[in-house]
Amino acid sequence: MNRKYLFEKYISTHFEENSKLSNERINLEFCTFDRNFENILLNKKTKDILEIGFGTGFFIKYLLSKGFNNIKGIEISKEETEFVKKYIYNNVEYVNDTNFFLNNNKYKYDFIFMLDVLEHIPKNETINLLKKVKNALKKDGTFIARVPNASNPFNCGIFSSDFTHEFIFTKSSLMQVNKLAGYTNIEILPFWEEDITIHGRITNITQKIMFIFIKLLIGLCRNHLDPNSYYTKNIYCICRK
Repeated sequence: MNRKYLFEKYISTHFEENSKLSNERINLEFCTFDRNFENILLNKKTKDILEIGFGTGFFIKYLLSKGFNNIKGIEISKEETEFVKKYIYNNVEYVNDTNFFLNNNKYKYDFIFMLDVLEHIPKNETINLLKKVKNALKKDGTFIARVPNASNPFNCGIFSSDFTHEFIFTKSSLMQVNKLAGYTNIEILPFWEEDITIHGRITNITQKIMFIFIKLLIGLCRNHLDPNSYYTKNIYCICRK
């Protein structure tokens, strides 16, 4: 089966909940982006930004709300491209081949984002794609990718809930693939959820407490502690060219 077939109707077959652009949902998404990306994007409003795999457009909508104008989005899902063009932003493009697009846009972008995308890429295609992403960055450009965190013991359901998922990363494997792509300045960070609702605050506090016990339990099972592991639902990388 052609993989692109799986994404033709990705909203209507799997992602429909994320197409509901309620004010509450938007506020929660924006708070999450602020917590993790605000300092990275501070005073960068004139920069050229590419989002690969924009989905239902929450991050593009966030960037627009912050005053960014030089935004380009590409997506292999026609359904998602049409949705974003209709409700959020026009400078988005359906692309049949992401590698071809990147080859034709070398050294063009200050930032390239891939949020919840790498886990959908087959392992034998990942390194090549990341190399092309790197080549599409300007001299001092930055690549940022968010992925589900395999070190979180509760993420099995998240990974298995989407038939298009190919791989789930840990801190070390996310570092590994970016090193193989040629990056030398790499940070891997925990991706924190929103903290403006009572539920969000309780969730974050509970997670921090729970992660202490998870580390101890894993340490006992493996006969060593790994103080550098993260156990948040998602992690993200910041790769500077």
